[in-house]
Amino acid sequence: MKQIIFPVEKRNQPLSGPAIIQVSVPWSKGELATSDRVVLRAGDGRKLPAQFRVLNYWPDGSIKWLLCQSIVPEQDELHGPLALQQCDALSTATTIPIAISSDRDHYCVVGEGMSYHIDRQLLRPFSQVFGEHPYHGSAAIELEDVSGRVFQPKIVSSEIVFQGALSAHFGFSGYFQNNTEKLLKFYASLEIWPTLGHVEFSLRLHNPRAAVHPGNIWDLGDPGSVHFKRLDLRIDKERGLYSLNQVPQERLTATASSGQFTLYQESSGGENWDSPVHLNRHDRVPMTVRGWRLYQDEEQVSQGYRCQPQVWAGAGDDGFCVEISNFWQTFPRSLDVDPDNISLGLFPHQFPDSCELQGGEQFSSNMTFAYGRKPDQASMQRVQLVCSLDVYQQSRVLAPALFPHQESAYHPLVDLAFAEKGGFFAKRDAVDEYGWRNFGDVYADHETAFHDQPGIFVSHYNNQYDLLSSFYREFLTSGDSRWFELAKDLAAHSADIDVNQTTEDRLEYNLGPFWHTDHYLDAGLSTHRMASSKHLEKKAAHLCGGGPGSEMCYVSGLSLHYLLTGDVRYRELVLQLADWNWKSLNGTQTIGAATLRAVKNFKKLRQSQKLQIVQARYPFTRGTGNCLNSCLEALELSGDELYLQRAEQLIRGTVHPHDNPSKRDLLNAEIAWSYTVFLMVLGRYLLIKQSRGELDVCYFYARDSLVLYAVWMLENEYPYLEKPEILEYPNDTWVAQDLRKSVILYYAANFQEGSVKQDLLAKADRFKWYVLNRLAESNTAYYARIQALILQNGWVADALTLESSEKYCVFNSQEEYPPSQELTLLSLFRFFGADVVSVAKKFNMNNELKWLKDRI
Repeated sequence: MKQIIFPVEKRNQPLSGPAIIQVSVPWSKGELATSDRVVLRAGDGRKLPAQFRVLNYWPDGSIKWLLCQSIVPEQDELHGPLALQQCDALSTATTIPIAISSDRDHYCVVGEGMSYHIDRQLLRPFSQVFGEHPYHGSAAIELEDVSGRVFQPKIVSSEIVFQGALSAHFGFSGYFQNNTEKLLKFYASLEIWPTLGHVEFSLRLHNPRAAVHPGNIWDLGDPGSVHFKRLDLRIDKERGLYSLNQVPQERLTATASSGQFTLYQESSGGENWDSPVHLNRHDRVPMTVRGWRLYQDEEQVSQGYRCQPQVWAGAGDDGFCVEISNFWQTFPRSLDVDPDNISLGLFPHQFPDSCELQGGEQFSSNMTFAYGRKPDQASMQRVQLVCSLDVYQQSRVLAPALFPHQESAYHPLVDLAFAEKGGFFAKRDAVDEYGWRNFGDVYADHETAFHDQPGIFVSHYNNQYDLLSSFYREFLTSGDSRWFELAKDLAAHSADIDVNQTTEDRLEYNLGPFWHTDHYLDAGLSTHRMASSKHLEKKAAHLCGGGPGSEMCYVSGLSLHYLLTGDVRYRELVLQLADWNWKSLNGTQTIGAATLRAVKNFKKLRQSQKLQIVQARYPFTRGTGNCLNSCLEALELSGDELYLQRAEQLIRGTVHPHDNPSKRDLLNAEIAWSYTVFLMVLGRYLLIKQSRGELDVCYFYARDSLVLYAVWMLENEYPYLEKPEILEYPNDTWVAQDLRKSVILYYAANFQEGSVKQDLLAKADRFKWYVLNRLAESNTAYYARIQALILQNGWVADALTLESSEKYCVFNSQEEYPPSQELTLLSLFRFFGADVVSVAKKFNMNNELKWLKDRI
């Protein structure tokens, strides 16, 4: 049986209902062919109602990741670990019926005495909800622009995303319209759990326009932005009692059967609630109120800093609850209650500024509804569980395999993640990384190293070095739900804010991820888009600019988010970014762009000849490494061999088993440091090929290339800070970067025997202990970028060491390798010819003119 354990906080106490529990369970290749014979059992052996959804498959068609969801009924308690069991007969554990009927205008969901009527023409989310009596009539969502015009959400498409034994999940998309005028796109998700009377509704606004970004400056106030004043969801209800409670209940409690209550959260309520992180397009912080205010009939009756309110409405002891998730964290928010209506202010009209949604940016709100509830009952909790560590290790679904930090010297460094000063939660408060646009991102406090002025220095991290992936790996390793909290918040932020979701921008910018805030410069008015006009005060114009870039394309964390939660949005985002990254690295597909690439490559060739160095078709940098990794993640999620072909083309175009590494200028640290990123991903490619059973010529090409460069590193590489004079900013970030060198050497050691293997391991150990000892004495080890490097690379060395007894390669390849793709005059003509032929096959005059116009 597969054992599932609770998060750390719940291991020593029962899990009490009512709750939705979910866990994504990995399976070894060939272990599970179908989910029809899987049941979920409690610690006492009881069979629990459950539903299953396959999220991913092995190449042989067997199940790789299976999402299991179950419910803990009210007054029930689960003791001990849960377990999944394969049975000989078809599973009968999931027998609760859910009936869905539909016509052109409506869906109707019936289950457990509840009936939910869903409009397919106008987003509401319900047209009616019935139990023993009507809970409420129709709902309405309205968007009001700055001129007072009201826009309605007209649905263009709707679908049943998933129908299981316990829940039904619907998806909607369309536009907010005023007659025929469209203001913003929307996407909505509605998930109904009839057994619990629990509903989760999410609404995402999307500005599909492109930012104009003049001079490649991405400030607020851009002409491509859309401004609106109000977004709310109004629910008509039966007249009766209602109450407004805080969860957990503290100071905020209001109960009445007449009159009106309004709860308004204008800011985070934290010590730095008016931080410059909240500057608007007018270069001022608009908020004037710290925290929340409660009004009864327009008279203020209470106030406070942070609250998570819930509205209950009903008759007697039977009613329903409504709640906005992350109420204070994603301010501004409001809740209005009167005898006839409940209004959820997703962007309330009381806020002293409009909402500016930048080109390609998205705005999300999540809400829950709970039916059949008493006034003192909270809505359901959803608990994310993890499997026991051996399940992840034995299934081999992750590459490298999942291992905790073995060296005790790592533990104090990892513990800094939750330190009261400088930990990830503390970083949020330090700069007030809250509000609908900022919540979930990490404060880039390492960029404050040269800030010596009073006041708050603003810098955003934008998931650099795939911190999201590290958060999820730590969660799976430890079961500590704090890691999961950080991860889910960062995933939502990255998907909404850090990706330029438009097809109307420059071709190379469309659908790509933004860089982090520019180094050592306050973000100014650029929010999370790197470059502000304020930067021109300290940088020359030709050095100042933003826009999406392949060196910031990190997808492993997004992939894990999908595999652990089943949210298909993130699977689609990984594939989108993988395709964008490939196009970005290979260049815009127009004749003009191909010609410009040829000119730039010729200049690059002349420069490399002058410096007596060698360059290949693709740059030996993290940009190519990230592209390679995104291809691998897309391959894992989709099974599409196209991504494997792209990955192997990148490898052939970057390194060769017969290279002379000394001619690649790799010791020029400021320029070439990120070659280590590519080699680390090359090691991961080898592990994925092994899991697929593909020890072919491409595998050996990559293996021999990795070993070649690792042996060169053995003889030539050194800790960066041994030569501080060649570094622009010699600080402890460079120490943390040295971890990658140890990881590469550990990878290579697994493909060697005898004295070479021992030499590689010895030097890998020297780098590892150098980093651990230096950072143990550092007063900046809590910095975001250093923490990211520790979390990203610290455990890999242990994993590879623990697995080193297993042969990754059982025989040597005798294959002849294809020729090197080193840049020469002849290869330039060959690359240019292939480029032109590829572009000509999909020639589009509009794209040619747009590309030319963008440059003019």
